[in-house]
Amino acid sequence: MKELHDLADAVGVARSWHDITGADLTVSDEVLGTVLAALGYPCDSAGACLESLAAHVEEMRASPAMLVTETGQPTPLPESLPLPKHGRVELVAEDGTAQKLVLAGPELPAFETPGYYTLRIGRRTVTLAVAPPACRAIGDFGTKKFWGPALQIPALRGTTAEPFGDFGDLGAAVRRFAAMGADAVMINPVHALFSGDGHSFSPYSPSSRLFFNTAMGAPAALGLPALPAQDGGALIDWETALPQRLVALRALFDGLDAATRARIAADSEAEGPALRRHALFDALDLHFRAKGLHGWRSWPPRFHNPDGAAAKRFAEAHPEEIEFHLFTQWLARESLGKAQAEAKAAGMAIGLLTDLAVGVHLDGSDAWALRGTLLEGLTIGAPPDPLGPQGQNWGLTSFSPMGLRRSGYAPWIAMMRAALGRAGGMRIDHAFGLARLWVVPLGRPSSDGTYLAYPFADLIRLAALESHRAQALIVAEDLGT
Repeated sequence: MKELHDLADAVGVARSWHDITGADLTVSDEVLGTVLAALGYPCDSAGACLESLAAHVEEMRASPAMLVTETGQPTPLPESLPLPKHGRVELVAEDGTAQKLVLAGPELPAFETPGYYTLRIGRRTVTLAVAPPACRAIGDFGTKKFWGPALQIPALRGTTAEPFGDFGDLGAAVRRFAAMGADAVMINPVHALFSGDGHSFSPYSPSSRLFFNTAMGAPAALGLPALPAQDGGALIDWETALPQRLVALRALFDGLDAATRARIAADSEAEGPALRRHALFDALDLHFRAKGLHGWRSWPPRFHNPDGAAAKRFAEAHPEEIEFHLFTQWLARESLGKAQAEAKAAGMAIGLLTDLAVGVHLDGSDAWALRGTLLEGLTIGAPPDPLGPQGQNWGLTSFSPMGLRRSGYAPWIAMMRAALGRAGGMRIDHAFGLARLWVVPLGRPSSDGTYLAYPFADLIRLAALESHRAQALIVAEDLGT
C-alpha cells in the first residue's frame, strides 16, 4: 500500500535492507504496519496512514526542544523559529553570560566554544547544543602508545573471601596495573540490575543505564565496615550470591550511625529526583517479587505510573526501604568513583573505560520511569546473519527516535553523564545503533523485524560534546550487519 510505504519512509522504518551477502530483502507490509503502530502511528487503512503521516509532518515542523550543531558551522534555523523583524536574538551560556546577536537571515553564525546554550528568539526559547567536531580520541591523551587490560569485575579476587569481585577489588586491580604502566582498564557494564535478583545478572540486560549495580558496592573502600567474609567457589553462583549480598547490605545499612545516614541523604538529594524514583522502583520490585510478580508490567496497573497516587503512597509508607536503596546506590556510585580516582592518582592517563549497554530490560527501572522516550511494543536485536542464522532478539528496549526529539535528548545526555561521571571513557556497545536499530514486534521471531532509523548526526554530536565536557575517551564497538 503506497500510503503505508510513504508513512514508513517518513518515520524512518526501513521497507528493505541488504544482508551480509549483499542480497536485498523486502520487509512485509504486515511487519511495517505492526512496527509503525507500536511507534504510535495508526496505519490500518489508507486513511489512517494519511492522517498519521500528516501528524508526523506537523510534529517535525514544530519547534524542536533542542537544536544540535557543531563548532565552526553556521546553523539554519527551522521554519518554526521565525526571526523577529529586527533580527535580534539572545544567546545565554551555561554560566549565565548573555550576548545579543543580530541576524541578517534565518541562520545562526558559527560558534567556536562547545557547550549548551539557551537561545531566545522573540518569545520562544530553545536549547542549543554546540558540539566539537569529534569526540576525544587516544591522541588527546598523549603521543605515547597506550595499553590496558579488559577486566570482568566479578572475576576479580581480593584478599578476603567473597563470592564475586566488587568495586573495591577493581580499585586494587587498577593500582596494580598502573604500577605496570597501564593507562586504561576496560570493564564490563556496571549499570543497575534488579536488586538482589539472582536470575537477572547479565550486565548487558540492565534495569537502568542511569544508575549502578549495587551488588558491586564496596563498603570498606569508603571507610565503612566490610561485608562479612564469604567463600565463593571456582564459579560464581549468582542465584545464591546476589540475594545473600542484598541481605548483607541491609545489615550494614541498619547499623549506620545518624551522621553517616545524613551524609548519604544529602549526597542522594544532590543527584536529583531521578535517583529517588529509581530507589522507589527497586523497593516496589522487591515488594512485588515477593508476591511472585516479576517486572513492573506484571504489577497491578495502578503502580505502572511512577508519578501516580499508588506509587506515591507506597513511598510514603516505606521511607526506610527507599532510604536503603538510596544507600546501596550511594555505595556503588562512590566506590566506583574512588576506583577511578585511584587510577588517575596512580598515573593512568585514562583510567576506567566503562561499557554502555545497547538497551535495557523491558521490565526494568528505565522502562518504567522513562515512558514515552523508550520503544514500547518492540524489542531490539539483529537480523539473521552467519553469527545468528535465525537472527537475534535481545529482549531489550531502547530509546524511541521521536521520544528523544520530544525530550530534547535529555535521557541520552543523562545516560552518557552517568557513564562518564565516574570513568575516564566509555565503550558504546553496538554503536551502529546510533544510526539504526533492528526492531522486532513484541513476541515475534527476530526475522520478523526491520531497521528503525535514529538521528545519528544529533546523537554523535551530543556524544562528542559530553566527551569534551568530561574529557573522556569514546570507543565504538563496530560489529553489525
